[in-house]
Amino acid sequence: RIDCLEHLQPPELTVSTVLTQTEGSRFSVQIEVQGTGGLYVAVAILPLGAATEAAVRLPSSWLATGRELECGQALPKQTGLTDLADSNVRFVCACTGDDVRVAAGPSRGVLLCARRAASTENWGEELQLRALSLSERPEEGGLTKSSDQLPFISFPGTSTGAWLPATESSRILSELHSLASRAGVAHNIPRARDSGSPGSQHNSGSEQRETEEGHAEHGPGLCGGFFTPSEWSDLTCIICLDLLSAQTWIRGAPVQTKCGHCFHAMCLRKHLRSRQSHAGCPHCRAPKPLEGAKNVGGSASLRWSLGLDVRGEQLRAGKIYCTVAVLCQD
Repeated sequence: RIDCLEHLQPPELTVSTVLTQTEGSRFSVQIEVQGTGGLYVAVAILPLGAATEAAVRLPSSWLATGRELECGQALPKQTGLTDLADSNVRFVCACTGDDVRVAAGPSRGVLLCARRAASTENWGEELQLRALSLSERPEEGGLTKSSDQLPFISFPGTSTGAWLPATESSRILSELHSLASRAGVAHNIPRARDSGSPGSQHNSGSEQRETEEGHAEHGPGLCGGFFTPSEWSDLTCIICLDLLSAQTWIRGAPVQTKCGHCFHAMCLRKHLRSRQSHAGCPHCRAPKPLEGAKNVGGSASLRWSLGLDVRGEQLRAGKIYCTVAVLCQD
């Protein structure tokens, strides 16, 4: 909460769609969205109609939220996060050889973690986790003699963690990212992405094509990306030394101080707290930089072309579809 940011603009989102016939009765949808810089937009194409309405649901990740989605029109009835009830990720710790199980917890924001030693059949006590932290560490007294850095998942709030086996780390991280995101648990696990895949996002003037290989990140009938206005896309926050457009869901949307310098909102707050009352602008040392600060703002647009709905079926003539977009921080 930053009470002194007096000029924050309400987030905005507009969506436009154009149908294009591709072959016979098949169609693709050209989608263009425009919205507030620093925020994330996700788009889904839902098939509607009497025959499908009861079965179609919004993507489960959209429902992993602490508040209701604010909708401009009626959507198919949702059944919540029941698909998380039996979700879990299992792997063998590369250091100790223990079986590790991370499962959905009893409520949003909680995961349950249990370990089982290789010499026993019984699982240990389940620990409640509210965060997952990914880093790289060398094995400590592990099963193999190696000084290589391996992915390490630590469980903040506990004294435990686990090394991921190198041969399966990509799969495990992808599953942990999905589980933690859908359960509303804080984490820093990156989304699995192939930099050369057609599913990578582009800003205004570019187009994201949907192909069979492009579903890895979003899934069929889905697309999404961050709004990065051109006016601050190349600017750097000198506190975290990263672009203002990078990780705004963690570092906060960019703000401009009264002395005219730009930082991530959370980076600036953390900087000021660490230096208490003596802190000034990190760039020019002007006193009280948050007083009169305002959101950098700006808007950007993104474009995609989708030929499938969320069930993975080709868009066809004679059917009814609804394009739904949600604007959020993460």
